[in-house]
Amino acid sequence: MRTRAIPLAIIAAVLLTAGFVILEYDVLAHFTNRSPDVLFLEIEEALILAGILIAGMFIVWYRRSRAYRLELERRLKAETEARRALELALLDPLTGLANRRHFEEIFRAAAEPGLFTKHALVLLDLNDFKPVNDVYGHPIGDEVLRIISMRLNNAVKRNDLVSRLGGDEFSIIVFEVDSAEAAMEVAQRLTDIVAEPIAVAGKLLNVSTSIGFTLFPDDGRSPAEIYARADEALYAAKARKHEHRPVHR
Repeated sequence: MRTRAIPLAIIAAVLLTAGFVILEYDVLAHFTNRSPDVLFLEIEEALILAGILIAGMFIVWYRRSRAYRLELERRLKAETEARRALELALLDPLTGLANRRHFEEIFRAAAEPGLFTKHALVLLDLNDFKPVNDVYGHPIGDEVLRIISMRLNNAVKRNDLVSRLGGDEFSIIVFEVDSAEAAMEVAQRLTDIVAEPIAVAGKLLNVSTSIGFTLFPDDGRSPAEIYARADEALYAAKARKHEHRPVHR
């Protein structure tokens, strides 16, 4: 606010100086016997003093404005760095999904003993994803992972948590599920949406997935028990991945 007030003061000083010069010339010219040369000399001196004053005010404004701008840039840089650090701590850099650390924090909170709301833990592995990297290269493999991540995120509720645990492993916490049937519907929708052809770099690729899930607290109480049951279901799904059906444990 102060940096804005300084230019207004400069404008006011210019206007006051102009008014003073006009007034002085008019008064002195009509009510004194001074010669025009003396009048112009006095006006010139007044203009010089006014110019010095205005220049000083401008220098003060410029310095304050520059200091304010530098402070604002410093704060914006600090906020950007803090936001970036938070993203690195909680988000997967490739897909923008929650990373394993973030998943574990939310999962532990959701699986806290004594809570009666039902949730589903869904574990997901892509089938035969390694050949995509081997045949087409890691850049295309990374793009496939980004597309699948976007599909998974769009296929669940806004408050559900989709995480990339690493490689081609994902997890999803589906909050507030009424029953195993409702969770199965979500898991099957995820299976189907991943199986849709993926267009990347002029190629049409097909990737499938194996999904295992469990409900909690119905199927497990502690986070370790819940995760173990979902992992068991995932391995059962991988054993019969040709069926393209999620498995519940």
